[in-house]
Order: sequence, then C-alpha cells, then structure tokens
Amino acid sequence: MWTIAVAAAEGGMDKIEHGLRQSLHHARELQLPQSITQVLEASCRDVRSASGMDKERVEKLISQLVDVKAQIGKLLESQQEGFRPRPG
Repeated sequence: MWTIAVAAAEGGMDKIEHGLRQSLHHARELQLPQSITQVLEASCRDVRSASGMDKERVEKLISQLVDVKAQIGKLLESQQEGFRPRPG
C-alpha cells in the first residue's frame, strides 16, 4: 500500500494524509463496506492530529491499514471468479 511505503520511508505526514484520503475516496467510489471506510476516515483524523504522534500510535495506525488492505484483498478475491493467488 502506497501510504505504508511513504510511512516506512519517513515521508511527511501531509503525504501520508494525501494517500489515506485517496484510499478513502477509492473505497467510497467502489462502495466498499463501511468497516473499511470507517477505519480510513479514522486514520485520516489520526494523521491530521499527528504532530508528535508517538511510535506506538504510528504502529497501531499502520496495523489498522494493513488490516484494511487484507480486507480489501479478501473482498476482491471473493468477487473474482477462478481467483488464483500469486505463487510465492
């Protein structure tokens, strides 16, 4: 997920917030479940108020985003007939 990559590269919070807002926009456009959009909305709020966000809160935010990414992946898998995961 782009937002996590920016966070990992210590990008500015404005870039992270932009990525979250884009993710939220796409989730709404695709009419993804409210459980996903609610986490993205909360993440946007958290990042906006993140000046001085401690490591624990950042890790929690990243964990929530990883969970949302997994939910989206499972949703897409269920909608794709004959889905085969990438061999790894």
